[in-house]
Amino acid sequence: MKYYQPSVTLGLFTLLLFIPVLAYAQQLSGVNQLTFHNAKSNHAFIGNAFLLQYRDKVYALTVKHVLLEANVPDMQSVSIKDHIAQWQISANNADHAPIILGKLLNEDPSEKLDMAVLEKDWLVFEMPQQPTFLTPLLLRRTPIAAGEMLTAVGCTYLNQASCLQNTYTGEFLNKENNNLRVKMANMEPTKLRGLSGSPVVDEYMQLVGIVSNVMKSKSADGFDFAPASTDYLVEVLDRLTAKTKE
Repeated sequence: MKYYQPSVTLGLFTLLLFIPVLAYAQQLSGVNQLTFHNAKSNHAFIGNAFLLQYRDKVYALTVKHVLLEANVPDMQSVSIKDHIAQWQISANNADHAPIILGKLLNEDPSEKLDMAVLEKDWLVFEMPQQPTFLTPLLLRRTPIAAGEMLTAVGCTYLNQASCLQNTYTGEFLNKENNNLRVKMANMEPTKLRGLSGSPVVDEYMQLVGIVSNVMKSKSADGFDFAPASTDYLVEVLDRLTAKTKE
């Protein structure tokens, strides 16, 4: 997760309610494991990822700013093919075969890799194999009402030694540009670094956003949780669906 600019950088946060370990019977998220052509850049855990079933296909999703956190100097745009040999989703602290991802479907060599990626903070991958340990989510299509409780599901760098999938819940306040503003108490972003890319779901486990950012609170000191909304994601998926029909 990243700080909104009014923003700095991150991969983190703390919410209104912390429910330890598995609040869901299904495994919804795993951790990104990146193998680079230059092995010195390899990452065994760099943010979270999950699956989405959209119409008749399953896609793998995470955040663009994971590429920023990878901190590879010669990777200057949202284009990974010359840098990353394999991208997979692994089960943290569980004995499952990793899910190997296919092509990055919204790769764009013209999109500069800088803090502006937070405005469209989604990476969408092909799923060339059947889902193994992860349950694909479904997308929520109706607006979120103020006061609804939203939950992020994933692991942080701080708790990676014990986490399988933890849940973090807060109260939805409003949608602000490309972000969902969610109220949390005593939020300390640095303690939740690494939660970026985790799915954010409603009480029916429908996808409403992805862990991406935080924003200065309007009502008090501190920060609000600011997941990226699904607006840009839907644009990408609809474009891909249209191409398939051509």
